[in-house]
Amino acid sequence: MDRENTEEIAGTPWTENELSAVADSYFRMLTSERASIPYSKAQNRRQLITIVHRSEGSIERKLRPAERDPRNHESGKAGEKSVVEFERDRLRHTDRDDLADEMRWVSELDGDGYDVRSFESDGQERLLEIKTTCGHECTAFWLTR
Repeated sequence: MDRENTEEIAGTPWTENELSAVADSYFRMLTSERASIPYSKAQNRRQLITIVHRSEGSIERKLRPAERDPRNHESGKAGEKSVVEFERDRLRHTDRDDLADEMRWVSELDGDGYDVRSFESDGQERLLEIKTTCGHECTAFWLTR
């Protein structure tokens, strides 16, 4: 891609399709890394340029986990908080204030492999792992066991 075409969109917001392409690319590299399969970050960036029509520097900034981590952490906590409020309201609407009061936002306390300990209206425990993204609804993410 020539410099002139990337300058046309410099400073414009990234589209959902562009962000999804970068996220997909990141997860492909991460999968390769975890499987000890060699990959080229530079080649990956060059391929992304043909898809998103952004500069190498712009793409590199999107691929830097250190800069994304604080934003991801904030987004994750906001998602968890939203689910906790939803679950408490859901239980209170079924006249189960007792269970709403017993709920725990576990990731804030001790992190037992799930984020929220809630209940069904019949009292059965309900363990929730919350995933939050600002990306496209099809944005990939890792699930752990």
